[in-house]
Amino acid sequence: MGGRLDATNIWSADVSVITAIDLDHESWLGTTRRAIAREKAGIFRYARPAVIGDPKPPTSLNDRVRQLRCQGLFIGVEFSGEVTPQGWDWHMPVGRKGLSPRDISDLPKPTGWLEAHVRNAATALTALVQLEPITTISMKKVRQVLAQWSLPGRLQRVPGAVDQLFDVAHNPAAIRTLAQFLEKSP
Repeated sequence: MGGRLDATNIWSADVSVITAIDLDHESWLGTTRRAIAREKAGIFRYARPAVIGDPKPPTSLNDRVRQLRCQGLFIGVEFSGEVTPQGWDWHMPVGRKGLSPRDISDLPKPTGWLEAHVRNAATALTALVQLEPITTISMKKVRQVLAQWSLPGRLQRVPGAVDQLFDVAHNPAAIRTLAQFLEKSP
């Protein structure tokens, strides 16, 4: 489920990540994006980076970032992922204290990726660089991983006598992304 009630929340993370907020697990998390975001923000830790990949985050995320004095890194503000004809570009003009701004162009875009996938990858990359200097990031390795990326069960094509497409779209946001993919695909 993610958030305050998630079992992974027993660990005090160095960086917290929230991708998109949509209606899901409503009996546990709430029936509005604002309520769900408040629950999801339960993973934030005091004065630690919080990377948010929702392009229109509910205000409850901003409220929690301020309350916990997190460094909020919001997509479209502190970082971005933009689709280009060659792939996609990642920009992080502002980094956590001690980190320099970053720009990486022409990252590989795996087949079938839509804007939502690029947003998620940009969010993950932003979270990853927040771990410096704990770990070093090889942009060459990032490019290699993206060039070979596959996620079984997400827009997974299985060729055969009849081609099949598998996707575990399990909430309204995932269903919208699947519908966009189907509209753009032959």
